[in-house]
Amino acid sequence: ISFKPMIGHLYPNKRKEILLTLTSLKQLKLEQIFLYAKLKRIELTDLYAINNFENGWDDSYSISRVATEEDNAILYNYQTNLQEYQTKYEQAVKSKNKKAIQALGNPPEPCKLKLGEVENNQQLVYETIEEPKYTDLSNEIESTNTKNSISVPLSQTNQIVLPCFGAADYIKVSCNSSIIDFPNTYLYQS
Repeated sequence: ISFKPMIGHLYPNKRKEILLTLTSLKQLKLEQIFLYAKLKRIELTDLYAINNFENGWDDSYSISRVATEEDNAILYNYQTNLQEYQTKYEQAVKSKNKKAIQALGNPPEPCKLKLGEVENNQQLVYETIEEPKYTDLSNEIESTNTKNSISVPLSQTNQIVLPCFGAADYIKVSCNSSIIDFPNTYLYQS
């Protein structure tokens, strides 16, 4: 299960859409699982973030720039590590070895870079904008509502429980041919 965004700030009286995606290497149906969202009451100390993110920052904000050799190396290493993890995970699932699955741990942390398009013969990358600096006010007893802070009634653990239901299907297709000739087709052909 993945979230987009995974981390974010939300200003008072604002809302933010969060996309939850369920993927699986096998057919899967979740009758009811409980996900826990961690909440913090914060005060932003970064004036740029206060003035430039209307609904609050989240990890879906990015900037585009020309890729460097270092960026290419980071992207290559991330892709390699992710493919290694997926291969080991698929092998562990096929062998039905629960200990091997648990030993794998979590997949690699998401990369803060994403490959963009080529523009003027230059490869672009999208880089996630870093989380703005803030002061954590979660442990303060007195609730304050100022322009830059959020007051949320939280449990002792600062978590809310999100009951979720879902289903995922998995299809894998392979082809031994390297060239496939498709007949010409025309738009709106009947």
